[in-house]
Amino acid sequence: MEPTSEFLRTMNPPAKPDVPWFQRLSRPILFLIVSLTLVGGYLAFTIPVSVFPNTDFPRIVIGVDNGVMPIDQMLVVITRPIERSGK
Repeated sequence: MEPTSEFLRTMNPPAKPDVPWFQRLSRPILFLIVSLTLVGGYLAFTIPVSVFPNTDFPRIVIGVDNGVMPIDQMLVVITRPIERSGK
């Protein structure tokens, strides 16, 4: 009994050309990205705020006005000495 051509076709599928891995796995990768995005979006709006600690960072505001002094001169005369004194 000789195998039929249909049997041979199912046993030996035609060889596919060598394609890059990202082209072969594009659907599973896309599914993973979309799933993680949806889960992340859901969790971002359902996570309780009490999980995060209360923070109060110190803040210092210094206001210096020297009229119409050019920027380069103001940097040397006013800004750098104030920054050095703050260290």
